[in-house]
Amino acid sequence: MPLLDIDGTFFIQLTLFLILIAALRSLLFKPWLKLQAEREDRIEGEKRRATELDRKATETLADYETRIGRARQIGNEERVKRRAEAKASEAEVVGKARGEAEQILAASNQALAKQREETHIRLVASAQSLGRQMAVRILGREVTS
Repeated sequence: MPLLDIDGTFFIQLTLFLILIAALRSLLFKPWLKLQAEREDRIEGEKRRATELDRKATETLADYETRIGRARQIGNEERVKRRAEAKASEAEVVGKARGEAEQILAASNQALAKQREETHIRLVASAQSLGRQMAVRILGREVTS
């Protein structure tokens, strides 16, 4: 007696098994494989999108850093320029003030020299007058020069 007895039920079971395989293939396996493929496609697409966003972010950061560096350079140049302008303006104002002060000092020196000369002339005249008066008092008579 054989271990496996093949009769008509075997072919019916084989047919049912093949029908079940065909039904499961179209109802279960194909949709599941399709979902898996779509999932893989979405994952790959998102990876590409993330890579692209990372590249754009890196470019934007590099552009930002370049612009910031340029702005700092322009700011430094502008600061140096303004500082030079301020020093030139300061030198001009100080020079003008120094010139005015020198003019005032020269005018004061001239006025002082004039007053000194006038005072000297008056003192000499007063000294001569006082000398005569003292001589008149001491000698008791009028003195002529």
